Amino acid sequence: MRAHLALALAVVATVDFVHGQAAWQQLTPVSYVTGPAVFGPNQRVWHLGFGPDGVFRTSSWDGQTWTASTAPTPPPRKGHAMAFDPARNRLVMFGGRDGAGANLFGDLWEFDGVAWLQRTFAPNAPGPRFLHAMTWDAGRNRVVVYGGSSTTSVWSAGLADLWEWNGTAWASRNAVGGPQVIGAALAHDPIANELVRVGGHATQFIPVYPYSQQVVFTDTYSLAATGTQWQHRNATLSPRSIANVAFDPIRARLALAGGISGWPPNDPFGDPWPYSNAATLEWNGVSWVVASPLPKAIGVSSLTWDVARQQLVSVGGQYASALKSVTFTGHVTGWSGDDGLPGSLHTLVHDRVRDRLVGIEISYNGTRTWEWDNATWTLAAGVTVSPRCRFPSAAWDPISQRTLLWNGGDLAALHTNTMWAWDGTNWTPLQPALRPSPRHSVAMATDTRRNVVVLHGGWIPHPSGGETSPNDTWEWNGSMWTQVFVPSPPPPRGSASMTFDTERGECVLQGATFVAAAPTETWVYDGTTWQQRAPVSAALYVKSIAYDTQRERTVLAGKLQNGQTVTYQFDGAAWTTLTTATPAIPTFPNEGIALVHDEPRRRVVAYVDYRLWAFATPWPASATAFGAGCAGSGGALQLVAANLPWLGSTMAGTLAPVAAAAVPFVAFGTSNTTWGGVPLPFALGGVGAPGCDVLAEPAVLTLLASAPTAGWSLVLPSTPVLVGVEVYAQGGVLDAAANPLGVATSNALELTLGIR
Repeated sequence: MRAHLALALAVVATVDFVHGQAAWQQLTPVSYVTGPAVFGPNQRVWHLGFGPDGVFRTSSWDGQTWTASTAPTPPPRKGHAMAFDPARNRLVMFGGRDGAGANLFGDLWEFDGVAWLQRTFAPNAPGPRFLHAMTWDAGRNRVVVYGGSSTTSVWSAGLADLWEWNGTAWASRNAVGGPQVIGAALAHDPIANELVRVGGHATQFIPVYPYSQQVVFTDTYSLAATGTQWQHRNATLSPRSIANVAFDPIRARLALAGGISGWPPNDPFGDPWPYSNAATLEWNGVSWVVASPLPKAIGVSSLTWDVARQQLVSVGGQYASALKSVTFTGHVTGWSGDDGLPGSLHTLVHDRVRDRLVGIEISYNGTRTWEWDNATWTLAAGVTVSPRCRFPSAAWDPISQRTLLWNGGDLAALHTNTMWAWDGTNWTPLQPALRPSPRHSVAMATDTRRNVVVLHGGWIPHPSGGETSPNDTWEWNGSMWTQVFVPSPPPPRGSASMTFDTERGECVLQGATFVAAAPTETWVYDGTTWQQRAPVSAALYVKSIAYDTQRERTVLAGKLQNGQTVTYQFDGAAWTTLTTATPAIPTFPNEGIALVHDEPRRRVVAYVDYRLWAFATPWPASATAFGAGCAGSGGALQLVAANLPWLGSTMAGTLAPVAAAAVPFVAFGTSNTTWGGVPLPFALGGVGAPGCDVLAEPAVLTLLASAPTAGWSLVLPSTPVLVGVEVYAQGGVLDAAANPLGVATSNALELTLGIR
């Protein structure tokens, strides 16, 4: 049979199919994270810069979503600046540094909402630079460019020149005073009719060893519309550079947000991780006043006033080394937004009744519940009761058909045994009389064969102070917890990852932070015993785990101790390192990665750092039944596939019922439309087998062992060229008692050969 099958498959291996193994693919729309964003043409906020996918593009914000423009852009760059000229309804962009950091730009471009146009001008113009300031001076009806670096180095002496663009030509404006500066924030205050310049950084040269020093400025300067001298204001801030300033006409004040206190970028100002965030400040003409927190702990990349929607818009930014592709709108008295995306989800569960992904986010303003409907994220608002979590775990409750949440901890206590259930509308507290002791960071998974939720380990208080881990196992049946006492459980552990392998009927427990065990361990639990299996090849710093029912593998994604992100898969016996690129995981463990299986779409999805990813093979295997069988003397025949036709594996199935005197067989072919020139299906009623049909080409026929249920198998070669090939199978019996022909046939299977 195996040789015949290889020959049959070779017939269809004449096409060079494109093939590839499972890989991560980003699902959520690209957001924009670097470069300036300014209100401009078509009543939109416009952004020019790189997205997290590394593409330099022009995009616009309509108050709800970002839309990428098809217009060709200027050459890609960073550290450029942009301003809106309302008199001519044009965006004006100048300067920047190329991605390699080797060259500076001194070109000027204008955008009318449709296309970018490079402008030429007389030699009298600003020199090439980057990290300069740029704004519209409403008092003089000019676009203004100030300062920046005239070298490709982030640290240099900086520039102090001031230039104006009137739409036709550049003119140098004589204004003295203040330090030479890179990365200053600049805006026009129409109340006082003056430019206001804040912060920045530079290398200052001093006449003592080591002759120069790096300085991040704390100063505020102003320049009147007719002035020639920058005036130093007695309004000192904490040191900051690359901050953003915009005028809020509703509050009649300048708003300032973001910035960094050194280079390379480090934590935003006033931002102790993870619950508070960079302050938004207001300039009242005399001093800076802390007005409100800006959401999400980001050093804002851009800040602009959205004239059409009468609100401030902040876009992108950076927290330590992690770029944030978020958009916020509002006023300094109250921000809202998130760009419709959660920041980092601590848990992710598939609601199998409502077909939603349910995520729990621990943010600066408490616990938030998000849902993904396979198109958009929605923040659950207006719930009557909301859990307050610190280290939660969650799983799907198959009995109550709700998301089950183990609180893990709250603002009052590090360890709790509070439980909640989410039905899509409200959280309901659960208070069973018997439950696990207070703990956090437990491992949870849904055993779909026994319809229970399994909980293991976690972190509990140590009698002498600090924390320790138990190694107990509990099961939830929809209304109560039962502790399961099993021999030889895993060593104590907390922060482990667990999922349920539906093919093998066992929970897979991997890794953790341990009390007394190696961090690469793997254990499985079948409801009766725990057994140790092969470990992963290296310890993971942050991780998550989910079972892929399509590929019949457990998927593990995370970060190694050296910062490298990796994806592993487990076949029930051993782990394999996959070559696919794993989504980048932020520096901070709080911003980890959450995996879950999306059952309707047969894929593993992961949420990490504002983006949703799917892990699936581009060539999935499938087995689809078609047609109907006819009756042999034992009954109507049915051909069933027990698993899927993955290349490099053995596919198996059954043919039943088979009478004792009958001889079962299965036939394989490459067509379900013709057989030797005869159209299919072909009815056998005319030759003595009423109700029986040949549904697929019987190119290779194999006899099976006689039994009430006959087993069949198909060994598939590891030949990538066969990916996507369709093979057809149909069973039957030689049964003299069935009909005059002595043959009965089953339904057929369409088998698409896939690669994991």
